[in-house]
Amino acid sequence: MFKLIGPVLIKQDLVEAKSNVSKRLEFIRNETCVLPPPPVHPPLAPRLTVPPRSRSSRLAGIGWIRW
Repeated sequence: MFKLIGPVLIKQDLVEAKSNVSKRLEFIRNETCVLPPPPVHPPLAPRLTVPPRSRSSRLAGIGWIRW
């Protein structure tokens, strides 16, 4: 096994390489457990409902349309 240090490849023991990989995987597993929970958003305000307007009130300002 070889280890890249800067622009140079250096020979590394297989046991040492496996040990480094297992330590990295253990670190990654532990870090994923440390992540904070996602933020909880406050509940939305209740929506106000507006009653529908009647057809005559929509056209009240237009004098030339008669229903």
